[in-house]
Amino acid sequence: MLFTGAIWLVIEKGAGNYLSFAAETDVDQKMREVRKEYEKPRPNELDFQNSVKRYFSFEPDDAELLILDAEKNVVFHSSGRNYRSNLVQELAEALEKAHIGEKSTSVDIDGDKYQVALFKANQYYIVYRKVENAAILLRQMRYYILWITAPMMLIASIFIFLLSNRMEKRERELERQREHEKMVLEAQREKERLAKEVERERADNAARTQEARERLFRDISHDLRTPLVSIIGYADGIERGIITEPERAASVIVREGRRIQRLLESSLTLSKLDSDAWPKNRVRLSFNELISEQVEVLEKLDDSKKLVFEEDEDVDEEIMATTDPDLLIRILQNIVSDCMRYAETEVEIRLMGGESVTIEISDDGPGISDEDLPHMFELYYKGKDGKYGIGLSVVSSAVKYLGGSIEVKNKPSPEHGAVYTLVLPQN
Repeated sequence: MLFTGAIWLVIEKGAGNYLSFAAETDVDQKMREVRKEYEKPRPNELDFQNSVKRYFSFEPDDAELLILDAEKNVVFHSSGRNYRSNLVQELAEALEKAHIGEKSTSVDIDGDKYQVALFKANQYYIVYRKVENAAILLRQMRYYILWITAPMMLIASIFIFLLSNRMEKRERELERQREHEKMVLEAQREKERLAKEVERERADNAARTQEARERLFRDISHDLRTPLVSIIGYADGIERGIITEPERAASVIVREGRRIQRLLESSLTLSKLDSDAWPKNRVRLSFNELISEQVEVLEKLDDSKKLVFEEDEDVDEEIMATTDPDLLIRILQNIVSDCMRYAETEVEIRLMGGESVTIEISDDGPGISDEDLPHMFELYYKGKDGKYGIGLSVVSSAVKYLGGSIEVKNKPSPEHGAVYTLVLPQN
């Protein structure tokens, strides 16, 4: 709106200047013609006057001629009698005040503007022209401008609207592109972060594996050294003849040899399970029969402890399932051996059927400390008493291999002792 108003003001000012210039040019041109006629040879003043009158009669224009005599009376007017008397009077008064000269001058009469020039001979020759009001011209121009600008403004508005929509659409596309690039960049950063995290975790796992391997070799070596020392010591004593009871020494050698055998078998079993090299040997068998056979073998581990086997009274038939008998025997031997080590008088095995096969092994020992419970199945976890080795780690790996689960907890008070619960699938 301010721009339109400024343009209109410039047009109005320019139009007014142009109209004044046109009137001034017209009056000066006519006055030059009057002077030119005067300079022609004439017999008298009357001939000059008549010549000028004829000139204004034959060439009608916006400029008009007014001739006054020496008394300032109207002698001639180029428009005949159709002239404003007050206009002639004002021009005569302006002549008296010497406001009119030979060069055209602007004079205001009754609010109208006139361009006037004077040529004085024996009479007064006044050429004048009204300067048209620029507002009248602009009023006409306004209609034409409106007729021209209205369609242009409509077209411009449509163009601006379409351009604005296009720019807005483009801006949205750019914004989506920026968001996409941002998401891609964030995804790339997240990918790099995860890759670094995986690499770091892999390195940590490798370090932990190496540490566990070294600890395993160290602990196995330690566990082997003790029975080997006993075996070598008793064998050396027998050889030298310094042992008076060879039967007792032989019993120690056999016991420690079996201990070494169990340790090596457990290590080999764990290695095969971890590397998925354990031979596939799944058969359908009776859990009642297998456990009964193992009870007869395991109760000889410690004659001072009682080993009891209880079957589920709610199930009349034998509990059958498909499993690996060698792994199941190894699981039972390791758990029962651990329980017999800590039991005061008795270790109990309970067999329960259902959708899965559940074997519960418990002892009446002191139980397991809260600190050691979460770590019981970790490889060579020693605990605060330093008594846990590789056996329970083999149990955990074997149970997972068979698709089952195992947990250990303490009996609720006032009872005492540990309870191992083994759950295996039917198939």
